[in-house]
Amino acid sequence: MNHTMRRGRPALLILVGVVFAACSTPGVDLSATTAPAPKVTPTPAPTAVPLLIQKVSVTESVAAGDAAKVVITTADAAECTIKVTYDSGPSQASGLEAQTADAAGKVTWSWTVGRTTKAGTWPIEIACFKGERAGTLKLTFAVR
Repeated sequence: MNHTMRRGRPALLILVGVVFAACSTPGVDLSATTAPAPKVTPTPAPTAVPLLIQKVSVTESVAAGDAAKVVITTADAAECTIKVTYDSGPSQASGLEAQTADAAGKVTWSWTVGRTTKAGTWPIEIACFKGERAGTLKLTFAVR
């Protein structure tokens, strides 16, 4: 039996040598022996829940130098901004500051249109935010 075991050892050593050489030899493709990488599915970004903004009233037409007014409703405690843009750029008039909606969701802005503002139809952009919710409302008014 001792003689049989000796004959098996060289074959075992050769087999171990071949496996070791294959694992350490550059250019030998071992991809069949490795598991494929798991697919990573990206998590989509959450969709923002819209915040409703409704026009209650807007001054439709005003003469340069007169007062204009916008009233909207939205969610209570929403933070709201207004931007009125003329040909000269965004208005810096007093009364167009950011506001917080009252308990009923009401926000009112009043401002005086500059005496030198050119006649035309001008955009009003309102944006409100509350937590993860956001909404916009676009209106126009005319200076005559």
